[in-house]
Amino acid sequence: MTREQDIKYYVIWDNRRIGFILNDVYHDKIGDPCAIFDQDSLSGLGNKEFTVDEDDDLLRSDGTKFRVISESDPELKKTMYANGGSI
Repeated sequence: MTREQDIKYYVIWDNRRIGFILNDVYHDKIGDPCAIFDQDSLSGLGNKEFTVDEDDDLLRSDGTKFRVISESDPELKKTMYANGGSI
């Protein structure tokens, strides 16, 4: 999975933005950097392991899937902030 530099890629779970990837660093919902993203996985989130699936989304080791969409994708307007507020 190749991501362009200086573009936010939001991580979506249950239709909520729970974080974003910017320049190969994962930031949590309040914007704090907390993990490193490489082409195939996300590491640095404690005992949780994430890999990239065939749809270019993140898959947690327990099977939970997280969509990853660009800040310019029209689908982003259909999501909510992590605390549930509307966009």
